[in-house]
Amino acid sequence: ELANLMNEGALLAARRGRHVISMDELNEAMERVIAGPERKSRIMTDVEKRTIAYHESGHALVGHLLDNADPVHKISIISRGRALGYTLSLPDEDRFLNTRAQMYDQLAVLMGGRTAEEVCVGEITTGASNDLERATKLAKQMVTRYGMTESLGTRVYEADQQQVFLGRDYSATPEYSQETAAKIDEEVGRILENAHNIARQIITEHRDQMDLMARVLLERETVDGEAAQALLDNRWDDYLAHEDELKARKEAENAQRALEDAARMVPPPPGQMGPGPNMMQPGQGQWQQGQPGPWQQGPQGQPGQWQQPGQGQWQVPQPGQQQWPQQPQPGQWQQPQQGQWQVPQPGQWQQPQQGQRPSQQPQPGQQPEAPQGDEQQHDPHDQER
Repeated sequence: ELANLMNEGALLAARRGRHVISMDELNEAMERVIAGPERKSRIMTDVEKRTIAYHESGHALVGHLLDNADPVHKISIISRGRALGYTLSLPDEDRFLNTRAQMYDQLAVLMGGRTAEEVCVGEITTGASNDLERATKLAKQMVTRYGMTESLGTRVYEADQQQVFLGRDYSATPEYSQETAAKIDEEVGRILENAHNIARQIITEHRDQMDLMARVLLERETVDGEAAQALLDNRWDDYLAHEDELKARKEAENAQRALEDAARMVPPPPGQMGPGPNMMQPGQGQWQQGQPGPWQQGPQGQPGQWQQPGQGQWQVPQPGQQQWPQQPQPGQWQQPQQGQWQVPQPGQWQQPQQGQRPSQQPQPGQQPEAPQGDEQQHDPHDQER
């Protein structure tokens, strides 16, 4: 999941021309992974937008006022994936266990959208179908798998038996009687009705705030960060008084980030460090590495020896030193030190070309012996070759 999130963030940063993945890209990537990409091209009527605004406001307000619900980070009426709008609620930390109180509050949050349509719009729609499905499934698990009801006790009535073919729900045989099934249905209905009543009470008591939230969503379509927190805390007027200052601060941060991105695109002049630890601009015959260790002469001070430079350092090699990444060419000779070379001087021995054979191979660094008069040495196999 984390790798998928970072991959989406990297794609978004590349599309925006950035060279560093920021929190803006990560937040957008998280929403893409959870709910899908935005669909601003989906056309909706004003009545539908108003209904969705109240629906999402109901989810957000109920989740904000309940103690055991996850904090609300973002509210939007822009379509994303299959959803016409969404409220992003995320826990503050990883959670591996859920208490009964947390599950009750989660049910109330799921019922907040439908309840807001009833109270504020005066008409229910099909937009709450997924909320009702999730709420019913959670309530049934509380009754049949988690033993969270007093009337049916701590018995498991539906084990997680996965069949190997499609239609397993139809083929599964219940392990309880029809009377018990009726009690299960009754408990599930009671839990859902209790969650519905909690959401109705919260929305009715904060009807003015619901109208404000819906109006703001219709104007801005998306509210997140400090704006969402101020709207949920009913401090919208105070936020508007400092909104220009907050926008200016964010624009300054974006401008600074853009300058940093632009600096990473411009290569530094030779001999100067770039913005990154290894971003250097070597000149001709220069080389760079990111390995530790300063650049210096060999341990015995012999000419032509070198060590790797430190992180972000580089040096111009001296005459007789290896110039990375060049390699010796034909007609050049090797010094005794491994990996070093230089162009031979006049009178020095050169490497023979293909098909030639020297009269005598000198030692590295020595000149060949000059022939005496017209006397030349011949190999008896030369003619045969």
